[in-house]
Amino acid sequence: MFITGGEVAGGIGLHDRIGPAAMEIGYWCHIAHTGRGIITRAAHALTAAAFALPHLGRVEIHCDAANVRSAAVPRRLGYVLVSTAARPRTAPADSGIGMVWATTVGRPSPLRTG
Repeated sequence: MFITGGEVAGGIGLHDRIGPAAMEIGYWCHIAHTGRGIITRAAHALTAAAFALPHLGRVEIHCDAANVRSAAVPRRLGYVLVSTAARPRTAPADSGIGMVWATTVGRPSPLRTG
């Protein structure tokens, strides 16, 4: 969870639900805090943390195709769009098309930090 000025700005997590040598990063950001790079920096850090695990070779980010801001995060981090497929709509703004973005151990990230 991210807290800015005493209020929750968003959250991010590393989830072990896509296979034995892979993990998924999931995140959300309150609309009042979007556009500041909070989620991108956190996803960058979680990607590095995931690859520090000895058994991990792949990290994925899943999002709905209509969620342009969410899809921008893996794109900025150098993840590759590996698939799109129909999926259930879980929010009114969802398109029903899921995107899976992935990166593998050793793949450089274009994000500049510091």
